[in-house]
Amino acid sequence: MFAYMEGKCVAQKTDSLTVAVGGIGFEIFVPRMFGRKGEDLRVYTYLYVRENEISLYGFESEADRNLFLELQNVTGVGPKLSLSILGTLTTEQFAAAIIAADYDTLTSVKGLGKKGASRLVVELRDKLAARQGIAAGSTELPPAVDVDGKRAEVLDALRVLGFTEREAGARLQASYDSELSLEENVRAALRKSD
Repeated sequence: MFAYMEGKCVAQKTDSLTVAVGGIGFEIFVPRMFGRKGEDLRVYTYLYVRENEISLYGFESEADRNLFLELQNVTGVGPKLSLSILGTLTTEQFAAAIIAADYDTLTSVKGLGKKGASRLVVELRDKLAARQGIAAGSTELPPAVDVDGKRAEVLDALRVLGFTEREAGARLQASYDSELSLEENVRAALRKSD
């Protein structure tokens, strides 16, 4: 409904700005602070309306707002987690982490665990890669790994043994068998060649 607002920043809290526009002060929730009190700002906005909540979310750039909107389409991701992601990682860092299936970076976001990170990679990877000119299935893309409890343990073991996220993911994808134990899956992954 509101693409952006221009006005004077009249107050700042830890998670929001109040921007005066035409004599009305709008409280806008933001992922990270920008601007200074008393400064004129342009804030790219998204109006979130649900049965029991109406909130206005704001972003310093259109790219941040667009990523926020993209995150709203991922199952299990709401505005609070989206703000946490954008407050922890820049848009570029997030895209790189998704494309590289970098679970360590993704799980550094407060409120985002391995399952959530895996869901983000599965749902956003091809879209974000396409925006950067990388074709789906390209050799530039490391394989996405659907991380559940047992797979995550094998992946962690391979990383401890010195494999990069990409190498570990490729070996795991090529060798994983849900019938095998952790140790047997690690051995099978170690026998796989690049």
